[in-house]
Amino acid sequence: MKNFINKSLITIKPEKYLSLLIFLVPLLNFLPGFTFDLYTPSMPALAHYFDTSVALIKNTVTATLIGFAIGGFINGILLDVFGRRCIILFELLLYVIISVTAIFCHTIEQLLIVRFIQGFLAAGCTIGCRAIVIDNFKGHQFNVAMLYTSLAYGMGPIIGPFFGGILQHHLGWKANFIAYGVIGLLFLISYALFVNESLPTRNSFSLKRLLNSYKNLLTHRVFVAAICMTGCCQIQLMLYSTVGAFIVQDMLHYTAIVYGNTALLIGFCYFTGTLTNRFLIKRFHIVHLSQIGLILLAISLIVQMVLAEFGKFDLFNLVLPVMMICYSIGFIFPTLSIRCLKLFPQYAGVATSILIAFGLAIASIGMFLISFIEINDLMRLSLIYSAVLILQLIIFYGFYSSKKSDEVLE
Repeated sequence: MKNFINKSLITIKPEKYLSLLIFLVPLLNFLPGFTFDLYTPSMPALAHYFDTSVALIKNTVTATLIGFAIGGFINGILLDVFGRRCIILFELLLYVIISVTAIFCHTIEQLLIVRFIQGFLAAGCTIGCRAIVIDNFKGHQFNVAMLYTSLAYGMGPIIGPFFGGILQHHLGWKANFIAYGVIGLLFLISYALFVNESLPTRNSFSLKRLLNSYKNLLTHRVFVAAICMTGCCQIQLMLYSTVGAFIVQDMLHYTAIVYGNTALLIGFCYFTGTLTNRFLIKRFHIVHLSQIGLILLAISLIVQMVLAEFGKFDLFNLVLPVMMICYSIGFIFPTLSIRCLKLFPQYAGVATSILIAFGLAIASIGMFLISFIEINDLMRLSLIYSAVLILQLIIFYGFYSSKKSDEVLE
């Protein structure tokens, strides 16, 4: 049993093992984005199936975010105390079981619990894969592995709603939760077969040491600003996922497949923005890349408001500005974790955990409040995006853009 906990079932030569690891480990970060967005085309069907309000169905997204935020705290500690491999394997197994359990839910409250647990377990996967990257790679290989990690996360919102729309249209909402189980099982088998334990010495839990690292991180104004901006970016990324299915299917009267296709385009724009960011990161300081992203975001919102005021309420005018918004966020979002990890290399695992946990906590509060707003026209959608942008600008120019305590980045 001890061998299974520490060693992969298939032994690979060291030089080939790292080549496999640099691809397989970041790929696990596909699961969180997939978890958030695969089922979104089924949200109108879920409201009908459980005979509940649209607001409560939207809160299934909030429940996932809260689970992810809490999981960010707890899993960071578990991964350091018990090791990477056993926690990831155990949580992937639970993920498979809880995902399939969803098809037996009879009330919306039961589904909310399932989504909370899915979010908690997905957090263990995203923090675990980053921890393995930190354990195994240095220098250029580390940058490449982190790039793949960001790209894998971006692929989830691209592929998820596309396949979710097809599954919903042909098989119904339960097929999406079975798909969650299948994807989780594939990752479980892959990690059991190929990935070794990467933490050579388990760390004993020290509350004093943990609180000290929290104090250092949460009293650094750039780090706290990055957390707030992460939460704002998550709200902007998930807003269409939360309300888009209802607008496209219930108000514009298109199918779940059409919604899935629009989500595919929007997700691809975020993915392209991330790739553009990575291409430019050698030429610009990451603060400047965030600034470029904010400028592009402001332009996108101007376009959205113009279309809302003077255009028709149709699919093109709905989707085009959201595509531009998500491309812009691709400039901002990846730079936040890079800057924080470089600010606190000695707290890389804890910093990642806190950044994700607090950022998702902010996003869950925002999405909870938005779930009670009836969005029945483009202008109202634009005003929500604009309110979040104003908050981002205040945080960025008031706290984040300062470089006085950022010399390590230069």
